[in-house]
Amino acid sequence: MANDNSLFTFLAGAAIGAAVAVLASTDKGKEVADKLNEKAYDLGDKAKEKVNDFAEQAKNKGSEVAQNAREAVSKGLDALEDAINKTKTPAEEPVSEA
Repeated sequence: MANDNSLFTFLAGAAIGAAVAVLASTDKGKEVADKLNEKAYDLGDKAKEKVNDFAEQAKNKGSEVAQNAREAVSKGLDALEDAINKTKTPAEEPVSEA
């Protein structure tokens, strides 16, 4: 099993090395390498854009969730205050000066 993996690794390395050698040694290979490099940069730019878009969406969703939580807590506190006020006895009511 380990020999199969080692053989595959060796063959993959040899193929990559041969491809690099061809690309580096010929004018056509240099053109191809330049195009590949340009494509790699383009893909990198697109990936950065997608990551930034995703981060912005996550930030917006997080803000929305936080706002909803604040509103829910506020409503809960209001309901609690109402419940407390309803259970007060007349002796606990503040006396108003007329």
